Amino acid sequence: LLQKDLNQRKNPADEATVSILPGGSGITFEPNFVECTAGAIVLHHQQPPLRIRLNEVAANKAFVALLNKVANAKQQSIIFLVRSDGLQSYRTVRGLCQANNVRNGKLPVVGNGRLDFSHFTKK
Repeated sequence: LLQKDLNQRKNPADEATVSILPGGSGITFEPNFVECTAGAIVLHHQQPPLRIRLNEVAANKAFVALLNKVANAKQQSIIFLVRSDGLQSYRTVRGLCQANNVRNGKLPVVGNGRLDFSHFTKK
């Protein structure tokens, strides 16, 4: 019994995956996902995803380009995926969106697992 417990500790379970599902009143918009974490945001519409420190967001060319893209397109929206430790990051970037009249929404992300966007990539 003790050996079994030790083996489980040596081989931890795989990291959980958090699935992001379409739904709600925004299903007609094309989402641009921005993950809000402690002290940073992650732009998931880029490959590979781009991590930007919070104090650099307002001057970051990629984030400013995203704001302009969404502000100038009727079917675009920014969806903030707010981690439990990312509330300050969310408030900062939401403020930038509001100041520039950029459509946005938010979804809480429970857990620290990897984000799964497969429901949005299937056409």
